[in-house]
Amino acid sequence: MAPKVRVDYLFAGGGAATTILLMCMERHGLLVNKSWVVIEPSSKTSNDKTFCFWGKPDELPAIACNHLVSKRWEGVRVNNTNTESLSPQFYHHVSSLDLYNELRRIVDFNNGRIIHTHVLKTRVENGVPIVHTEDDTWSASIVFDSRTPTYHPAKKNEAHLIQSFFGYLIKTDCAVEDIDTVDLMDFNIDQQHSTQFVYILPYDSNTLLVELTRFSEKPITEDGADNLLSNYIEQRFGSFSVLHIERGHIPMSSAEIMQEEKAGFISIGGRGGAIKPSTGYAFKNMFLQSERICLALKKMQTYAVEKRAGRFALYDRLLLLILSKQPSLGKPIYEALFKKNNACTILHFLDEKTSLREELTIFLSLPKKPFISALFTDLLFRHRNKLPALIVLFVAIGLWFFYSFFPEQYSIIEPWLLGIGLLRWGIPHGAVDHLIERDNQRHHPGVAFVVIYLLTVFLFAALWVAYPPIALVVFLLYSIWHFGEGDLMEWNQRSLRVIKAWCWGMIPLGAILLSHINETNIIVQQMGITPLPLDSSLGSWIALSMIGIGMIWSILEKQLLMLLCCVVIAIGTSLPLLTAFGLYFIGQHSYISWSHIKKRMKLTDSSLYVKALPFTIGALLLLVLLAFILMNDHAPINQYDKAVKNIFIFISCISFPHVLVMHRFYKTEQ
Repeated sequence: MAPKVRVDYLFAGGGAATTILLMCMERHGLLVNKSWVVIEPSSKTSNDKTFCFWGKPDELPAIACNHLVSKRWEGVRVNNTNTESLSPQFYHHVSSLDLYNELRRIVDFNNGRIIHTHVLKTRVENGVPIVHTEDDTWSASIVFDSRTPTYHPAKKNEAHLIQSFFGYLIKTDCAVEDIDTVDLMDFNIDQQHSTQFVYILPYDSNTLLVELTRFSEKPITEDGADNLLSNYIEQRFGSFSVLHIERGHIPMSSAEIMQEEKAGFISIGGRGGAIKPSTGYAFKNMFLQSERICLALKKMQTYAVEKRAGRFALYDRLLLLILSKQPSLGKPIYEALFKKNNACTILHFLDEKTSLREELTIFLSLPKKPFISALFTDLLFRHRNKLPALIVLFVAIGLWFFYSFFPEQYSIIEPWLLGIGLLRWGIPHGAVDHLIERDNQRHHPGVAFVVIYLLTVFLFAALWVAYPPIALVVFLLYSIWHFGEGDLMEWNQRSLRVIKAWCWGMIPLGAILLSHINETNIIVQQMGITPLPLDSSLGSWIALSMIGIGMIWSILEKQLLMLLCCVVIAIGTSLPLLTAFGLYFIGQHSYISWSHIKKRMKLTDSSLYVKALPFTIGALLLLVLLAFILMNDHAPINQYDKAVKNIFIFISCISFPHVLVMHRFYKTEQ
């Protein structure tokens, strides 16, 4: 059905965010000759919320809300102790009713309309934003959406809490002293397995707003809050009467807000990320957000919601993570924060205007263990894709240490590590080729695939027996391509992919073989191939040059994983050939391929391994068979060189069909 009503601007929601944006648009002349409507289900005729913010007097003209401030305080107090001056700042109060009246003034003065109904759904039709309400269908040039935000499920380093509050506006029988001070947080109440405190705004000597505020996954219930709050008021202020009840909740989430990627829709207020996750304050942020939107409108530019990032987003994540996992720590953390730091510094910090030095001083004043634990959790999750590379680096350093200083222990540890890695990732990553091929071709590969696969393996083995030099060249060429293609897919380097794959693939393979040129030549010679006429010093120099090129490449591409891989290869130049190749082949190539396959197949690690197990066992049996066939008892080589030679030949044989399958797999990933 065609839209019934067409307007320039539609505001979904008539709360603080919409009012503040309209104030800004009016000031910038953006409402002149425009048709616009506010869709708001509530009549907004009562003072149902309290908005507060801190700032210097000269900030008020900048955010154009001086006429809305009904009360300001000079000092703050925590735990009903000594008062701290906020000079040169003040703590400002704005009543929600004054905001709603401001909205009605703007509507009347600028030919707007308020429609009291609910937004049912939104969509885009031929590039035009459409809003469906209970009564009408609207189309608009721009829809400003301030409805309650929804969040993506919290990740392991994130938390979603609710700042819920239940308060009384009271009239006391006895006059209250020090009415120029706000009780920002008083934790002298039962915490009830959460983080909760009392917040007090004295309007005059007998009128106060006293609120119980809770940071928790579960909001305060009226029954649970009433008794606790009444007892607190009676003990501190004596007898009282309730003039008004205020209740509500604010999301405190480090999870990402679900933003509708729809043309013509702009999220504002909490939905647009104006709420600071660790405090719930949003009033001043909404003014700053509105200014940015108006600037974009005046320049006829698209406005995009800014996602929280940087160190202050990290601080918010850490605090919310602590409060969600250990809510009892909220009280000691906030008490230490205000006890050991100046109130103005804290508010400056909460405004995200402090320096790193000031922030370090603040964090040193807080309980350190929970923040270190939360930081470790955050780093571990955000850099989880780098963890395998770091583990491989750690293993490489460990092997180098044992090889250099404890060679006997090294000779025991190294075979076990390589053997475990080969059984865990090295062979299994190629033992699921039947699953990959089924995904590539969208049908079950069946017996024919297995027969052709095994036939290809044995044909390549036959090539080794008949023409070793050709087999070696083919092996090196497809290894270079395969390693380069797999690594670059992991590092998301899609531009010039073919050229880069060949260039990168030569670096690990070339550096490993050339830095071990003597070992390489022994193995090559035992394969019946003429060794390379290259001495070890020149081979090492070329290898290190290749690694250096790889490091420069990784820095230019800003690829930490690529750089870590180069470091592992560099360490491998000081280890035996088999170890160096195993570190790269198992720790880098095989693990990456395994991860790609697991993600593509949407399988768990264990379930994929179970599917690979029959073919893994088959590959091991094949290794034994090939070792028996290729064994030359008359060749005067030691058992280590013989094993290395056979392992390389074995890998080349089973890798040949695997490379073809994986190439088709990677092509579908592009």
